[in-house]
Amino acid sequence: KILNGFYDMQGLSEKSGEIMRTVDKLDKIGPEKVRALLVETCGLTEEQAGEILKFIAITGTNTQVLTALEDYAGRNEVFDLGLQELKAVTANLAAFGVPEENFAVDLTIARGLDYYTGTVYETTLLDHPEIGSVCSGGRYDNLAGYYTDRQLPGVGISIGLTRLFYVLDEQGLLNPELPSAPADALVLPMTENIGAAISLAEALRSQGIRVQLYGEQKKFKQKMSYADKLGVPYAVLLGDDELAQGLIELADMGYTLIDVMGDLYCKHDEELTDDPEAIRKQEELIRVLHDKGAEVLMSSHLYKFAPAERVLEIAKEQKRRGADIIKIVTGADTMEQQLENLRITHLLKEELGAPFLFLSVGPECDVHRKLGMRLGCCMSLSTQEHDIYSTPSQPLLSVMKSLRNDINL
Repeated sequence: KILNGFYDMQGLSEKSGEIMRTVDKLDKIGPEKVRALLVETCGLTEEQAGEILKFIAITGTNTQVLTALEDYAGRNEVFDLGLQELKAVTANLAAFGVPEENFAVDLTIARGLDYYTGTVYETTLLDHPEIGSVCSGGRYDNLAGYYTDRQLPGVGISIGLTRLFYVLDEQGLLNPELPSAPADALVLPMTENIGAAISLAEALRSQGIRVQLYGEQKKFKQKMSYADKLGVPYAVLLGDDELAQGLIELADMGYTLIDVMGDLYCKHDEELTDDPEAIRKQEELIRVLHDKGAEVLMSSHLYKFAPAERVLEIAKEQKRRGADIIKIVTGADTMEQQLENLRITHLLKEELGAPFLFLSVGPECDVHRKLGMRLGCCMSLSTQEHDIYSTPSQPLLSVMKSLRNDINL
């Protein structure tokens, strides 16, 4: 999507396939010969060829590459979607515990883009670079359309078995006595958000347990049938009750501030459930946490602009359920919405009667995030430096310290 969007910006969509096949020769023939082919074979101007070589030459850390790509954002819908998906891939790789030095965003990978529709992968073994790629593939949404009328999106990879077996044999790992099941345990998330399941899987892997994570939103019976089919000896279920028990255990360990999602036990678009039974269970959980000496921060992430009346309604309902600190995240696409969010922050200070954190996301959230604490928020979110673990909307800690010291509202 990033490459197709970029070529569309240059008015080269019809030639994108030919251009990508030419660019794919970069490692073999070098940039100057690629430039010549782009001009002579693909019919590009010198300026267009130069712009393409400049784009694919973007290198550095993953954060630096993503930051450089931001300079092209806002000009093409396909490009913007690709950049958003690429950020999600890099962030989730980090969540899976993959060190940043073990994966890199490389804009020169251009093979198979006539059928791949998302991220494309190339994998090498650091200890055996001489054998080349051992696993390659990518995301494709429409490839199965050649064989069926159904839309069957998926991710496909090809594995170089000859190369891998050579390395496995060299390391003495071709042992017929090893277990045949692909994992010792299968983690089955029972909630839509799989973040906690990823963390659990990584914790088990760090203890030497082979773990597979089930990522599809299927019924419970289908998940268990999958575990049985694989022959995995243990299935680990992780649902709202398990998450709530984990929060209680954190309080037992001495944690003094516990974050409880506003839609725990029953999902809601605004992350504030309106299901009576779910609300009852939330209130009981909060009472238990209070009894153990912990304060509760309740979070509702709308990720879109909301009028003052709705923000106040959510804040007061969180407070009624027992939350000690209110957290609401809305959005702002225009300067007018950002100014309204500043007004809402002051309104919460005047009417709520409880500590709160009110944030926004979107293209017009910078001033709101920086000035929120000066207008009444009990805390702010900032980052030491922008990396794959932070969002671009988070202000730098150095800026927040300067605002704290220099601005008097």
